Amino acid sequence: MIDLHAHILPGIDDGPSTLGEARDLLKAAATAGTTHIVATPHMNPAQFPNTQAGICQVFNATRVELEQASGIRLAVSAEVRVGLDTVELVERDEIPWLGEYDGQPVMLVEFPHTHLPTEAVNVVRWLVTRGIVPLIAHPERNREIMNNYKRLRELADLGCLFQLTAAAMVGGFGPIAQQVGRRMVEDKLVYALASDTHNTRFRPPALGPGGRVIEKMIGSSRVSDLVFDNPWRIVAPLFEAPAIDLVV
Repeated sequence: MIDLHAHILPGIDDGPSTLGEARDLLKAAATAGTTHIVATPHMNPAQFPNTQAGICQVFNATRVELEQASGIRLAVSAEVRVGLDTVELVERDEIPWLGEYDGQPVMLVEFPHTHLPTEAVNVVRWLVTRGIVPLIAHPERNREIMNNYKRLRELADLGCLFQLTAAAMVGGFGPIAQQVGRRMVEDKLVYALASDTHNTRFRPPALGPGGRVIEKMIGSSRVSDLVFDNPWRIVAPLFEAPAIDLVV
């Protein structure tokens, strides 16, 4: 399986603190059946002010050891908290893209968990007009979407894709997030299933349990789309590029 949203780099955000913790996290992912992971540390100026250069530096320093310890192939991107600063990052070419969708760059976009700020939605609209595809991370856990599912439809109409968190499908983020996740699956609004893993205890790197819930809903072939075909369609360029391209 291919996990395109995971916090596995040590000491860079609220994922693993040490290289040892990162190794344990990757080993658990391998045991759970994951073969490819894109490291997506937070880029959030208010909390985790990571830069493309800093993210790539940590990735390049740890990738070989983490791959050897787990057998998982790794690539790097970021989870970008969208805001007015995002415009500057795009214009300066300082976004670690998640890959491509129909030849257009893909950004893994995060909104606050509490709501959908007007300025952030306007930035998403700006991204789309410039040929950038927003892949919205874990919308099922956003309280505004929980309370008003219509907002998700509005984002879909803008041209956004959606990443559902596997743990949400087994109640890991509460019954409302689980209900929204199921509705997204039923409405064919989920493009990729991901773990959004942060640690082995509370945010484990398992796609299987959530995938099995979805399989009962829509069948195994469509679940395969969510954990193999669709993610690979986006992230393949990251894994096919020479490692030197990751140096900033």
